Amino acid sequence: MGSTENSTDNAIKRLLLLQAMSALGPAVELGFHIDAGQFERDLQAFQGDWKPYNPRKNIARQGLSLTSLDGGLGGIPDLDSLMEYNG
Repeated sequence: MGSTENSTDNAIKRLLLLQAMSALGPAVELGFHIDAGQFERDLQAFQGDWKPYNPRKNIARQGLSLTSLDGGLGGIPDLDSLMEYNG
C-alpha cells in the first residue's frame, strides 16, 4: 500500500470517527457525579503546587501538573506547549 493510499485511509477513518462523534449530539451523559465541595477539599492538599499553564505565552491561567515526566508537580512538560517544548 502506497503512502497516498495510507494517507487516504487515515483521512477516511478520521472522518468516520468525527461523524460518529457528532452523531452523539452536543452532550453525552457520563453517569457519574462529582461532589464539588469534596473536590475543593481534596484540592487543598495541592495548595501552592499550581504552575503557569503554557508558560511560554501570556495566559492568565494556572494548572495542576498531573502527568509530568518525572512524576512530580513541576509542570514540565505537561503544562507547557508540546509543540514548543524541546526538553
